Amino acid sequence: MAKNNTKIKIDPNIGITTLVNKYPVVVDILQNDYEFHCVNCMFSEFDTLENGAMLHGIEGEDFTDLVKHLEEVINSKKQ
Repeated sequence: MAKNNTKIKIDPNIGITTLVNKYPVVVDILQNDYEFHCVNCMFSEFDTLENGAMLHGIEGEDFTDLVKHLEEVINSKKQ
């Protein structure tokens, strides 16, 4: 069976709830590495990853690094 080599890319406008439901592996990373304790909050249903990051002071290059980190973890888990 051939492996799917397509890399998952995260859209910054993905809803936080959608992200954690689709890729549960990111929950601990968001909570522990980036202090996103809101992943289980009722407001995570309405916030995008980018907006949630801004609310936690994660912007610009720091946000880019966060997305890359999540993508690396998700892509390493799907192998």
